[in-house]
Amino acid sequence: MTHDNTLANQQEACAAILAPMGGADVMQAYFQQLGLLLTPLAIDADAPESAPLLLAYTPPQIAIAQALDAGVQPEQAVSDWCRQARNLIDYYITNPANASAFCAPAALLQSGLLSQWLSERHGIEFPEAAIEANIEAPLAWERGSPLSSLTASLFVATHPDVLEVMPELQAISLPLAWAEEPASELHQRAHSQIAGTSLQLTQAKEGGELILGQLHSVQEQLEAYHQDNNVITQELSVANADKAALQEALNSAQSASAESAQTIKALEAELADAKGEAKLVLDQLFLVQEQLEEYYLKNKELEQTQTDSLKKAEDLKQKVQQLDGELSAERQAKDVVANDVKTLLDLGKTLQPAPKRSMLSPARAMVKNLSPKHRQLKKDVELVRQSELFDREWYLEHNPDVLFTGADPAAHYVLHGGPEGRSPGPAFDAERYLTTYQDVADSGMNPLLHYLKFGKAEGRECQVRLEG
Repeated sequence: MTHDNTLANQQEACAAILAPMGGADVMQAYFQQLGLLLTPLAIDADAPESAPLLLAYTPPQIAIAQALDAGVQPEQAVSDWCRQARNLIDYYITNPANASAFCAPAALLQSGLLSQWLSERHGIEFPEAAIEANIEAPLAWERGSPLSSLTASLFVATHPDVLEVMPELQAISLPLAWAEEPASELHQRAHSQIAGTSLQLTQAKEGGELILGQLHSVQEQLEAYHQDNNVITQELSVANADKAALQEALNSAQSASAESAQTIKALEAELADAKGEAKLVLDQLFLVQEQLEEYYLKNKELEQTQTDSLKKAEDLKQKVQQLDGELSAERQAKDVVANDVKTLLDLGKTLQPAPKRSMLSPARAMVKNLSPKHRQLKKDVELVRQSELFDREWYLEHNPDVLFTGADPAAHYVLHGGPEGRSPGPAFDAERYLTTYQDVADSGMNPLLHYLKFGKAEGRECQVRLEG
């Protein structure tokens, strides 16, 4: 325990054990009124060996009454106080030289006598002002309710454990007198409390009868509600059964709807595929129709050409017949000439006969004149075929008429495709090449052959085809 500045030099350390009965706050209030600031120690704590040990306790009459008011059972309250009182006695027996035990309310009422005992036993001096203030101070404890105080007094006077502990506790305590409340006052306070309690019971009984009537009314309403609830429960059961059936039907409908949705989705996919195939077939039909129209026109031209050829053949036949007549005449003339020549040969050996001229000589001369051109055509076709700029598959894909005729793509491009402005592949745009280089267009030369033979060496650009 430490005190304020006025006592700091008079006591270095003073421990105080507060009995828990009554509460540490109550015990602290007792000693604050004595002018002390205590440091409470737990019951099982070790006290300092040299410091004064002050053991303060609350009388059983007050401690048990306060415990009863707090809701503790009587036997438990008595047992707790006796156990803590024995702990306090054990502390005193362990430290008899340094310990002083006293009743806290008695010390509060007789602070002057407590100061004298502490001065003589432990050398602790208290200021006179603190002692006088505590003498005039009112009681700092609460005795408890009348019935609790009367019950506590009865247990203190009759309980064997209390009767066994109290003599030992009084034997080690400082002789400070404490007057407990007279029994007559306790009885008077208890009688007043009982009278007030009886009045409250009467009022409670009247209120209980009123509440009982209300309860009967509420019970009748509850029975009516219970009957209504049974009806509602039955209706709810029927509704739940209908709900379950509807839910099952809904689940079936949802399942069927999901299957229908999947079927529709599959049919839509098939329809989309069919539309795509139909569009492809339709495009092919349009292409075939265009080709057929082109072939029809070409057939018309061929028919006209055939007609003209037949007419020319008839004319040639007539000419042949005419030539046959002329040939017969010439043969006859030849015989005459032969006879004349023979006659002349016979007449003179100096005359040399003229060399004979074959009838196939004109045809042979024509073939001889055509052979160099034919050989050049074969070279041009091979040059185009070997070029990286000529894409055979691309040319057939973009010119289906060539595929339909079965012609050689390279030969077709040399003879027809190039002059018509068709491109040989995606890497060479014939139409742009002719547009860019007007001299090539004016020459009428195949654009790819011109680029391969002359344009590339001249530094002309290869026009890449722009798709789209």
